[in-house]
Amino acid sequence: MAFPSKQVAQIIEEHSGGKYPLVAIGYHEPSLVFYTGSSTALVNPEEGVKALLNNPYSYALVNRGNLNEFLYHLSKTKVSIEKIEEIKSFNYSKGRTINLLIFFCTPKALK
Repeated sequence: MAFPSKQVAQIIEEHSGGKYPLVAIGYHEPSLVFYTGSSTALVNPEEGVKALLNNPYSYALVNRGNLNEFLYHLSKTKVSIEKIEEIKSFNYSKGRTINLLIFFCTPKALK
C-alpha cells in the first residue's frame, strides 16, 4: 500500500464512522492528520498510553517498532486493546518498509 495514512483513515471510518479519536504512536506523517483530523495525537508510546487513559474509547495506531514499549506501558493500566488490522507499506520518504497495527481501545472490564 502506497498511502498508509489514507488506508488507516478508511479502516477507522469503517469500524466507527470516525466516532472515536486516534492516537498515533511512532507514525507521525502529516498526511495522517490530514486524513484523520486535527484531534489525532502524534506521540511516543508512553504519551500514547497516557492519551488512552484520558480517553479510553480510542483507536491506537502503533508502528511495530514501538509495539513492545507501548504494550509495556499499557500493561500498567486498565485499558484493553483489540487488534483491528495490520498494514504493511513502504515509506518512500524514508526508504523503508513500515508495519502499522491498528487497535481499538476500551476500559478493561471489572472482575
